[in-house]
Amino acid sequence: MKDKLVAAGIHLGISLLVAGLILVLLFVIWFPSPLMSLGAVEGVQLILLVDLAIGPLLTLIVFKKGKASLVLDLSVIVALQIAALAYGLTAVYSQTPSYLVLTYEGLYLVTRHEEKTYLEGSVFSMPEGLSENPARYAGKIPLYSMREPEDIEARSFQNNGFMFGESLPYYLNLPMYQSFDGFVHLIREGTATNLTIEGQSCTQLALISVHGSEIACLQIDGSSIQKID
Repeated sequence: MKDKLVAAGIHLGISLLVAGLILVLLFVIWFPSPLMSLGAVEGVQLILLVDLAIGPLLTLIVFKKGKASLVLDLSVIVALQIAALAYGLTAVYSQTPSYLVLTYEGLYLVTRHEEKTYLEGSVFSMPEGLSENPARYAGKIPLYSMREPEDIEARSFQNNGFMFGESLPYYLNLPMYQSFDGFVHLIREGTATNLTIEGQSCTQLALISVHGSEIACLQIDGSSIQKID
């Protein structure tokens, strides 16, 4: 039993190292705070379950010193674990932000899955040159604004007309995209609020995805937008 525990412990240690690297990838590179909470949490939980539980547990079950098929058994476990991790990471990657677009409702996260599902092969495109040097969220994710009428009735007519006419979410109306121009119109509308947190000025508004929403306070620093904790 001691040999089993040692082998499972070594496998768990390696799995913890891999999990740490995966978490850095997810929370620092793919989903800058607080974007992880907008749709990828379940996929991350699955990845960690596979990496930290199933692999070491199977090692504990099959390990027996001197067993003729031990190398084969462990190789199969590692292969299964790698395959499961690859599948999980692929699924989570599809939910990573392709870009963010500011509407009167808040800041919409457009995932790679949405972009592929709704826009691949679409006749719609952003205005020429818009994507060349956009503002960026956390210095990474492109950020745009959407042109919408200030008049609520006219805005509703534009957005509903696009949704029903094109069967697409209104925030994917690419021809209406423009360079990010700040939060002033949302503050004027009442869907965003200027705050001061620990001496830092920021604008509180909703970050929205198809999976839910999160309230965050964002600070504009040149062409980069950062979350203030």
